[in-house]
Amino acid sequence: MSSIQLIEHPLFKQQKVTVCVKRDDQVHPIISGNKWYKLKYHFQAFFGGQYDCLASFGGPYSNHLHALAYAGKEKGVRTIGFIRGEQILPLNPTLRDCVDWGMTLIPISRQQYKLKHDLRTLKAYQAFYPNMYIIPEGGSGILGVKGSMGMVSVEQAKSFDHIVVAAGTGTTAAGIIANVSSATKVHVIAALKAKQWLENEISHYLDELCISGKQWSVFEDYTFGGYAKRPRELLDFIERENKFLPLEPIYTAKAWFALHEMIHEQIIPSNERVLFIHTGGLQGWR
Repeated sequence: MSSIQLIEHPLFKQQKVTVCVKRDDQVHPIISGNKWYKLKYHFQAFFGGQYDCLASFGGPYSNHLHALAYAGKEKGVRTIGFIRGEQILPLNPTLRDCVDWGMTLIPISRQQYKLKHDLRTLKAYQAFYPNMYIIPEGGSGILGVKGSMGMVSVEQAKSFDHIVVAAGTGTTAAGIIANVSSATKVHVIAALKAKQWLENEISHYLDELCISGKQWSVFEDYTFGGYAKRPRELLDFIERENKFLPLEPIYTAKAWFALHEMIHEQIIPSNERVLFIHTGGLQGWR
């Protein structure tokens, strides 16, 4: 189980904002953060059908594939990872772990990778692996959303005025938004310049769950140049903040920086309470 940690930070004290962190990076030594939440119901669907392997998509530092490979090893399930980019050798630590845990790595071109949601492309992959269950990139899809609904309970959310969470596909954010009361504002910090797309994805998931009336917003002003960009300013910020919270540059550091700016700008006003969701992913920062 993850703990909720009060952060004693000079900025938060100065602005009289209470900030707590849900330390989901501590839920498991390997499958940390939001990873198992998004995988949970995909594994249930796999075991409930006539499948013999689990496959998904990701980049060479994918936390999702890393978690999938380990979960597959633990549950005795064959796993396949379609890796963005033709060149994966020499293996980095993330992919080395995946191989050690039994995952078959299949590098595909960036052009092919863009077609990962195309039905004809997926059918072509399934011609080689007829009984393959395909998990969408990052564990997304409605099953990933339903799993993410377990990240923050209704009772936990009642103690906070705001929740701040990083987003790549919007799956985790949608699950959290769906499960908290309409009194809690959820601030979704985009890891990539795709505000409209993220808003559409989250809205689609909420519509599919027949959920409305929630308070949420997507912010794309804290990407530091785009997805996976890590300029010196961001790396220096991670180093300074490390004494308060371990961060990685793709998701959590950008969301933590956004929280600081939102407090500075009084988007989050004084005398309010914030829950920051640590979505894990520290393994990729090796």
